[in-house]
Amino acid sequence: MQATIAELWIYPVKGCAGTRLKSTQAQLTGLRYDRCMMVVDATTGRFITQRSHPAMAVIKPSIEGEQLHLSGLGQAALCITMHSGTQIKAVTVWRDTLPAIDMGDAAAAWFSAALGADVRLVRFDPVQTRAVKSTHASAINQTHQFADGYPYLVLSKASLHALNERLMTNGATAIGADRFRANIILDGVDAHTEDFAAKLSHQSGAVLSMVAPCTRCQVPTIDQLTGIVNAAHEPTMTLNAYRYDSAEDGVTFGMNAVISEICTFSEGDTLAIELSF
Repeated sequence: MQATIAELWIYPVKGCAGTRLKSTQAQLTGLRYDRCMMVVDATTGRFITQRSHPAMAVIKPSIEGEQLHLSGLGQAALCITMHSGTQIKAVTVWRDTLPAIDMGDAAAAWFSAALGADVRLVRFDPVQTRAVKSTHASAINQTHQFADGYPYLVLSKASLHALNERLMTNGATAIGADRFRANIILDGVDAHTEDFAAKLSHQSGAVLSMVAPCTRCQVPTIDQLTGIVNAAHEPTMTLNAYRYDSAEDGVTFGMNAVISEICTFSEGDTLAIELSF
């Protein structure tokens, strides 16, 4: 059995809009530049995402060469150098507190004006490591940057299609894969094949090991084009009816993964599937 990589996505600034790529380097810590930056409270250093600031969905970061371009929320576009910043700031993402590189006053002013809050933009310090917290054998000693828990998130087009069929049956509107903010979108497989895959072997020899289902928060209820929260709490209500996982104490959709070695992923690449049963 095999799947095709239909789409590749990175989210350069955690919580902001994604960028689709035709090809990119798959690193041990995630796709290159994925979740390499993060917005934090200027005083506490604690991370900020769409969970508390849904409008972040419409802030669009894009990377051209070594430049990060920011646009959205009525702000004049800002361009900053990806590897700028020298001051170190202690930041907290979930339970991890670590030093990060502050990206400077211009970026801080831009995000503060956009979000109506006193915030700073920080970059993951490459001399730091942030361990993946998992007892899965493939995840031991693996690291990631500012992603919630794992360096890769995998979802299939068929799983999204199955959800959309249920949403429309319930009188709700179909949604896009952007609600789930996955890195790798698979095609050529049945719905939820990713749930039962143990490994996805790339043609380069690199292996993606599926290590944990992705438990969903309220972010999928946020329209990624408008930043507006769905008043009916969809798709969470529909997902809850058939995707509640008592072992995870929540709705799951998509699978978290780690990778065995650095390689290049491109849309159209094939992945051989090793099932877990």
